[in-house]
Amino acid sequence: MSEDLNNHYNTRHKHHIECLMDGIIKARCFLERDMSFKAREKDYEVLKEVWTNIIKSWINPSQIPNIDIKERIYYLPENAQFIFQQVDNLKKPISNRELKEIILEDMSLQDFMEAFNILLNHSVLKQSDGIVTPWWMGENN
Repeated sequence: MSEDLNNHYNTRHKHHIECLMDGIIKARCFLERDMSFKAREKDYEVLKEVWTNIIKSWINPSQIPNIDIKERIYYLPENAQFIFQQVDNLKKPISNRELKEIILEDMSLQDFMEAFNILLNHSVLKQSDGIVTPWWMGENN
């Protein structure tokens, strides 16, 4: 983030997170007719998703490689997130060809290639000798 935006964020983010969380809890409680108005685990998950989307809109794409690898995927386009999730869910390496066959059921070849290259460029996926693995998978898996 720019220095000005970063300074503003650091001084106001806790207040804004509290306001968002309050709204999330109230909305859920009204919809579920839950008059406890107490936070649940799913409220924190919604808060993380909303806050990540807000922050994502502020980040210059050139800053994405500076984000911790465990969180980086949330700052990439939805198609890239979808592909990563497919690979990550397998918990094992997959060939580029097999991955392409799976993904092309849901998106065009051009969209796949763009998103796949984003994943490789941001080190979220690794590819070696036509085999694709998520960032967290070691060489011996």
